[in-house]
Amino acid sequence: MLRMRSTVMCSASWRNIRQRINESYTKRLKNKGIAANTNAAAQLATGEYLALADHDDILAPHALYTMGKAVLQLRQQGEPDGFVYSDEALFSKSIRRPIAAHFKPDYAPDYLLCCNYICHLAVFKKAMWDELGGERPECDGSQDHDLFLRLLERTGGAAHVPQVLYYWRVHAGSTSGGTEAKPYVAAAAKKALADHLARTGRTGTVEDGLFPSTYRVKWDIVGDPKVSILIPNKDHIDDLEKCLHSLWAKTSWDNFEVIVIENNSTDPETFAYYQKAQQCYDGLQVVTYPKKGFNFSGINNFGRKYATGDYLLLLNNDVEVRNADWLPELLRQCAHLGGAAICGAELFYPDETLQHAGVITGFGRLRGATATSTKRPAAAAICSVPPPCRIFRR
Repeated sequence: MLRMRSTVMCSASWRNIRQRINESYTKRLKNKGIAANTNAAAQLATGEYLALADHDDILAPHALYTMGKAVLQLRQQGEPDGFVYSDEALFSKSIRRPIAAHFKPDYAPDYLLCCNYICHLAVFKKAMWDELGGERPECDGSQDHDLFLRLLERTGGAAHVPQVLYYWRVHAGSTSGGTEAKPYVAAAAKKALADHLARTGRTGTVEDGLFPSTYRVKWDIVGDPKVSILIPNKDHIDDLEKCLHSLWAKTSWDNFEVIVIENNSTDPETFAYYQKAQQCYDGLQVVTYPKKGFNFSGINNFGRKYATGDYLLLLNNDVEVRNADWLPELLRQCAHLGGAAICGAELFYPDETLQHAGVITGFGRLRGATATSTKRPAAAAICSVPPPCRIFRR
């Protein structure tokens, strides 16, 4: 079935319900909003699945076939078949010249809390729609985001079809080109997210994100968990001192300990520094890895035996803390069930010029896409440097 924002919905049995659509459309000349209009149209649907689309957009010729085939494959594999979504592209005049493509990841629940990356084309069971009571008018503007969150609370996930099956038209007054045309969208999205957190028993505050149509859940940290910071080290005491000094001087979270894991250093000054550092920094331990060679996993596994914290944080010895709230931010990401956090770092040359700031897929976004309306820098930084900071429950 295909939803149209103008309240019209069609299905494979179009001819059988055309008269009903015409009658309903005649009765509902008054626009009651996207959610209410869509709910009225959904009452006409006779199919097993619903697919949401806007009246001025374009489906790929094979879109419904491909989505139907995906559902059948899920059933054959014994996997959940309640919710499927595809990739999409944005266009202005012709789909032959798209403005941007939105190649989506497989189901990513944290990403969905940041923006409605699922968007189009979304296909799901009508029975679930009926159980939920359709879309909520109080979330008009972000009614689909709200619907997807509620559907996923039931399905536990969604299947991704990695094909562009939907072409979303960009024009003035449409959220496809940005939410500036509809300022109420952000308020509706934050309500949808806050309600989702309440229904799922998680606590946090929903805030605006860095870019339009993005949001951030600032998770509540329960209690006063202790963090054990593990730092493997071999010589390089200048780097290590800068790291340790920044930890104690700038970290706003007080409940932490640091375990430096000595790994086959050869410079006598290193061992003299260890003694001095333990006197200088309260809560610092230095333990000696007993084996030869460098084995990052083995070194950290050895160091964790001495940890007493609720969380383990693996930190490189050449990291310098610059933001006081770095540790609370990581803890927030660990606060919800199954939470863990990995943080890439900005890398600077000695003259403070930027060497690396993470892998860049785009600045800003177009309706949840990684595509961008902002000009990309001439040389985007792409680096295989492993993340220098990881935190998880012990």
